[in-house]
Amino acid sequence: MIRFESSSAHDCDNATCQLLNPSLERLLEYEDLNKRVAKAEEMFFGDLRHIHDIDKLKSFPLGLFGWTSAHHVFQLLNIEFIRELTEEIKEINPEIILEVGAGEGLLGKYLSKESGKDIILTDDHSWWEREDIKIENKDIIRMDYNTAIKRYNPDFIIASWIPYKRWWTKEFRECESVRGYILIGEGPGGCTGSDMDWKTSWIRHDLDNVEKYAICRTDHGFNGTDFSRIRHTNVSLFERP
Repeated sequence: MIRFESSSAHDCDNATCQLLNPSLERLLEYEDLNKRVAKAEEMFFGDLRHIHDIDKLKSFPLGLFGWTSAHHVFQLLNIEFIRELTEEIKEINPEIILEVGAGEGLLGKYLSKESGKDIILTDDHSWWEREDIKIENKDIIRMDYNTAIKRYNPDFIIASWIPYKRWWTKEFRECESVRGYILIGEGPGGCTGSDMDWKTSWIRHDLDNVEKYAICRTDHGFNGTDFSRIRHTNVSLFERP
C-alpha cells in the first residue's frame, strides 16, 4: 500500500480532482482517462476568462498540469499503456528487471502484476524530500540509480521521467549485465533526462504501440488559438548492439 502526505496538500473538493483522482486509485481504460483529461483541460481554458475571480473557477488546481503538480504525477497510467508496455518487456524476457527513479512505484507495480515478473523498485526519494512529501511503500528500496545498478546487476532497466538534465543512461550502458532499457518521458529536446540519452550506438526502437496510449502531464494544452491535444510522451526501447 502506498501512502504519502505533503505539507502542501490541497483540498480535492473541486471538479478537476473529481475527474482525475480515480486514475490514482486504479487503472482506467485509455478512452475513459483521455476524456477525463480533455474535460479538465476544457474547464481550465474556459475558466481563463474568470481568472480574476477565483471564486468562479471550477478547474482548480487549474487543468492537467496543475493537477499533476498537486498530486506529484508525471505519467498518467492506463490499462492499454500497461498492457502494451508489458508485451514489449515479455518479448525481451529479462531475468532481472530494475526500475530506477520509481517514485511511488505505481508503474512497476502494474507492470509486475501484468507480466508476472518481479521488478525491483528503487528511488532515492530526493525529490520527495524537497517537496516535503512522506511516502510509505515497503516495495520501494531507497537507493539512488547508480548504486542500484551496481547492487543488482540487472539485465533490463525501466526509467520513467528521469530528472531534467541528468544523464543516467551513461551508467545504464556501462553496466555489462544490462541488455536493454526503456525510457519514458518527453523524448529528445524535452524536459526529461539529458540530450546525451539519445546520442548512442545502442539500437533504439520507438514504441509507437505504447506511445499511442500515453498521457503525460504536458500532453494537453492550448496551441495558441484553441484547446487541443499536444503529444509529448516518448517511449523508447534501447538494446545493446
